[in-house]
Amino acid sequence: MKIKEYKEGPNERRVLTGMIVDKPTLSQISTKWTDGLFSSQWSNIISGWCIEHFKRYGKPPGKEIETYFRRDQKKFDDATAEIIESYLSGLSEEYQRSDEVNSDYLVDLAGEHFNKVQASRLCEKLNEDLQKNDLGKFQGHIQTYNKIEMGRGAGIDLLQDKSEILSAFEHKQKESLIKYEGDLGDFFGKNLCREDFVSFLAMSKAGKSFWLMDMAWRAMKARHRVAFFSIGDLSKSQVITRFMTRAAEWPAKIYGKSIKWPTRIVFGNRNETANVEWESKSFEKSLDAQKAWKACERTLREIRANRSYFKLFCYENFSINVMGIRAEIERLCHQDQWVPDVICIDYCDLLAPPPGWKMEVRDQVNTTWKHLRGMSQKYHCLLLTATQANAASFSKTIIDRSNFSEDVRKLAHVTGMVGINFTNEEKERGLCRLNWIVLRDSEFSSRRCVVVASCLALANPAVISSYPKFGKKTLAKED
Repeated sequence: MKIKEYKEGPNERRVLTGMIVDKPTLSQISTKWTDGLFSSQWSNIISGWCIEHFKRYGKPPGKEIETYFRRDQKKFDDATAEIIESYLSGLSEEYQRSDEVNSDYLVDLAGEHFNKVQASRLCEKLNEDLQKNDLGKFQGHIQTYNKIEMGRGAGIDLLQDKSEILSAFEHKQKESLIKYEGDLGDFFGKNLCREDFVSFLAMSKAGKSFWLMDMAWRAMKARHRVAFFSIGDLSKSQVITRFMTRAAEWPAKIYGKSIKWPTRIVFGNRNETANVEWESKSFEKSLDAQKAWKACERTLREIRANRSYFKLFCYENFSINVMGIRAEIERLCHQDQWVPDVICIDYCDLLAPPPGWKMEVRDQVNTTWKHLRGMSQKYHCLLLTATQANAASFSKTIIDRSNFSEDVRKLAHVTGMVGINFTNEEKERGLCRLNWIVLRDSEFSSRRCVVVASCLALANPAVISSYPKFGKKTLAKED
């Protein structure tokens, strides 16, 4: 068998790897499969084995793909066998990464790639027809061309496309990318999943950055890829120091002193007050570079990381807009083949205006938030950000949907908005209360708060949490 040389691109390799290791990816591709969707001959051979295995066993082949090669090896000439064997050998590392696959993004990529291959082949046929002056074949090839409906923007038969229906419900039942223990875990529930867009809303200096960093850290510890964009509020060295404080569990600014670590939240009668029981942790000296680096090495061992799970980008205030962030994500996806599972933007109020900046401020804000929502959908990721509350929030014990700043349409674009609330007394005790201000597809009450005790000296805003003991209600009456 003579091989026709093709240079398979990174997208072809990624889609093929997804077919080998990921069930949702292979399941959706199998419903649209016809022979020869890939550009290279050996990719089509391997993908055929994947389809065969899925139809027989209902799962991707994984390492078993090599048994198909050994079964069919005698059918190939030496050159073809050598290429396929080399290709499979190069994919061996990917077998261990099936828990990290962004299935929906891969299906989108597959649809784009298959249609690109089909279009390229059509162009070759049409050029050949024109050179032969065969207009009949030219028209015939045009009429027989069919787009492969798969992934983003594809039309489906709502009542007959079983794979899409199964995929929708599998997506609904997916676990949150970020998990908390105790009552805080109950509070967030399954509202931190792929394609969710969640923002914190709070007054200035209320801990928004601490919460975004906490979520980013927890996502990374769960082996999810995190792209963190710090926009102007903190310098690069300040951001790195705060993350290193969290990694080392060692304070960066307290020298020769002890810090308070919360161990229990205690409620007074009728939930009017909440107090914290503490234990003291002593440190001989503040965090240094050597201890920070050892913490990085320990973290990498804990998450069994042999590649990057965290990309940090720092920009000056008002120096990048949402389209610049989107361009950076595109570069990560296509140039680095690194698709984020979680995108954190700290925070979007400090982004520069989008193109068309001469529009009114509220329309600039609305356009930015539209693009943010679009990013969570296009990359099938969890997008997290924060925004400033209005001046009225300073005098309220519970902020609500009336405390938006600049444009109320922010509330329409997010899947959830979380308020960060505290009184002066609560702040002194290291307490805050979180409430859902808006939440899509779930029951909620903006008056229902979960109380959280923090240790910001160790960059941890969520050490322990509790609902008030007289029920899941707020500590104070709503203003």
